[in-house]
Amino acid sequence: MKADKAREDGSCIYATTTILVRTDKRSGVQRANILLHEIEHAIWDEAGLAEGDSEEKIVSAVSNIRMQVFRDNPDVIDWISEKARS
Repeated sequence: MKADKAREDGSCIYATTTILVRTDKRSGVQRANILLHEIEHAIWDEAGLAEGDSEEKIVSAVSNIRMQVFRDNPDVIDWISEKARS
């Protein structure tokens, strides 16, 4: 996974359900953090959240979708966990 633009560490492309992460000159921990950041963008978009939503609505929506991400992508979650420990 590599982001195209030099100034971006990563990007979440909603139209193609693609996440890109720059890998050059980044440690495993940095790449894992960027990937997790972009996953959070995807979760926010999928939840249809907006400014002004209540804290409870946001927390419930994000936790439910995050659990789905974890369940559907165990290899990615294992990779993030591994990199976070390195």
